[in-house]
Amino acid sequence: MNLSLINLIFEQKCGRVDEQIVLLKQKLRMIFKGEAFNGKPTKTARSHGKKFQVSVKQETSKILGNLGWAYMQKSNFMAAEVVYKKAQMIDPDANKAYNLGLCLMKQARYKDAQLVLQEIVNRQFDRAEDVRAGIRARELLMELETWRQPPSGSPEELPDLDLDDDFVDGLERLMNKCGRVDEQIVLLKQKLRMIFKGEAFNGKPTKTARSHGKKFQVSVKQETSKILGNLGWAYMQKSNFMAAEVVYKKAQMIDPDANKAYNLGLCLMKQARYKDAQLVLQEIVNRQFDRAEDVRAGIRARELLMELETWRQPPSGSPEELPDLDLDDDFVDGLERLMNVWAPNKSKRLPIFEEMEKFRDQLQSAC
Repeated sequence: MNLSLINLIFEQKCGRVDEQIVLLKQKLRMIFKGEAFNGKPTKTARSHGKKFQVSVKQETSKILGNLGWAYMQKSNFMAAEVVYKKAQMIDPDANKAYNLGLCLMKQARYKDAQLVLQEIVNRQFDRAEDVRAGIRARELLMELETWRQPPSGSPEELPDLDLDDDFVDGLERLMNKCGRVDEQIVLLKQKLRMIFKGEAFNGKPTKTARSHGKKFQVSVKQETSKILGNLGWAYMQKSNFMAAEVVYKKAQMIDPDANKAYNLGLCLMKQARYKDAQLVLQEIVNRQFDRAEDVRAGIRARELLMELETWRQPPSGSPEELPDLDLDDDFVDGLERLMNVWAPNKSKRLPIFEEMEKFRDQLQSAC
């Protein structure tokens, strides 16, 4: 057993779980800022007297696993579930999957837990710790029926999620860096579909969020725009600037801010649509902002406008090489329904779709 695990167990047994959670979050924030491992991609670790190399990706997943376990000690299974899911997307293993299944069972989500645990049981493992997790998963599946009772606490008695918005945003960016962009896109779309169906915030119009240690209320509208911004950024990491443009435009119609407008301008430039990009960036530069992040976006927009001339070159790829838009019809329909509620007076489609509509009408009249 290595020293870090001994320290974690000692902290938890001594009832110092809150301090442990703070410490683990600090470590993760160092990784978000690129300050871990002294800026190097790996570090030398030691276990059972042997030295080996650990990547930032592996270290992040390990810290997230410890954070999830700490939340479980506080019976905050909602927060533990979120953290374990992120850890599994970055560097999956059977032990964290088992703990995720246990979190779901503690929330009386037995079908979801059964799927997670069954996947562990069905797999073949080489590492001893994964084999042990598989055995425990099989035992837990056999006990599943005894768990099928409603949770004792009412929704009001459930613990606070205890995950700052800036902390979650750092995780989102880190997952992109770890090359798990496809999984991140799927997860963000799932969150949006929950909003489309009215399942977000437990049916309430707002939720309590946390950033930099302060609590505040977030509306469904604001949360939707934020998730769309994260989805647009994920598409940009995959160089799918067409999809990113569509998503950023929807986000700006719902709850505009300078940062998403800047990214939208960058998407347009990447598609060699310099005039459109100039209009978007110039609008940011001309406006006055109060929030620090909007002011920073304004400064970056001014710098990008100055560099605009160097971008005026045709795109290297032919139309056939452009990525698929990757936006499902039902997903777009859900967005359209939200737009009807939140931005009824604004155009919800790109100009090209308006032109296609006119052309279709002409064809129908000709026939």
